[in-house]
Amino acid sequence: MIYIYVFLAIILFKTLLNIFRYFNNEYLYKKWLEYFEKLLKEEECAKYISYTHAIQQNFKNANVSEPCVPEIEPMGWGYAARVTIKAFDNIFTNNKRNVQYVNNAFMEAKGIYRTRIFEAFNPWYWIKLVLFLPKNIISYLGLETNNIHTRIFQLLFWIVDSILVVVFKDEIATFIKGILK
Repeated sequence: MIYIYVFLAIILFKTLLNIFRYFNNEYLYKKWLEYFEKLLKEEECAKYISYTHAIQQNFKNANVSEPCVPEIEPMGWGYAARVTIKAFDNIFTNNKRNVQYVNNAFMEAKGIYRTRIFEAFNPWYWIKLVLFLPKNIISYLGLETNNIHTRIFQLLFWIVDSILVVVFKDEIATFIKGILK
């Protein structure tokens, strides 16, 4: 019975965490928009820059990839330099393209958090999480998951798991009967 409580606690934690992140994303998005509204009205807006780290962390938690914005800067004497600017390092820059990228990142994070809230209640999500546990662990560690080493590790996991299911089938059946009661 304790396993059911632990599993329900994990579902509750995942749901509450992503609900918090969803509303935090909305809050940060409103602050980001307020900055540009005050900038257009030429009002004091320097305090909004203190939200830069929180916004960057929000995008990192959502695994939103950071786009690089290509720019051409005049160097003088008829020369120009082509540079790429990281969009999330310049969140409060009044650059038309950068603003568009950051706005899209807020919308993408909103969708990611909403999806994570609903997938906490999806049994297929949990089955897939367990079946591909080695790949998920490798992904969590930040390593490449689409290579031969990961596939071999995943295959070994399935083989060992299948052997353990055959060896401990009576204990597993007793455990499942105990849970269902």
